[in-house]
Amino acid sequence: MSLSAVWTVARQRGRTLDDVARWMSAAPAQLAGLTAKGGLAVGCDADLVAFDPDETYVVEPAHLLHRHPVTPYVGRTLTGRVCQAWLRGTALLDPDRGVPDGEPVGRLLNRG
Repeated sequence: MSLSAVWTVARQRGRTLDDVARWMSAAPAQLAGLTAKGGLAVGCDADLVAFDPDETYVVEPAHLLHRHPVTPYVGRTLTGRVCQAWLRGTALLDPDRGVPDGEPVGRLLNRG
């Protein structure tokens, strides 16, 4: 939902998906010193997202995948929906339901 929330306001202000990718991927990875994250290049992890920038939806607590489905966005219409995500090349979402598929596949990241 955070990508949709940022994209909703960014596009209203004339910003691009390139801007959002830099704000939410490249810049945080660089700040944290995670050289294998935040970019598409040889030697980087294959962390990707398929994102429909034009799809809209209303935020409903029943559809949130948070431990505690509380958000200030309840009832708001957001633009953009994540269709699939890949972590190090492994698909994370069940393509039919749009929810995490199986056990978490993340790992602790360390600088250097």
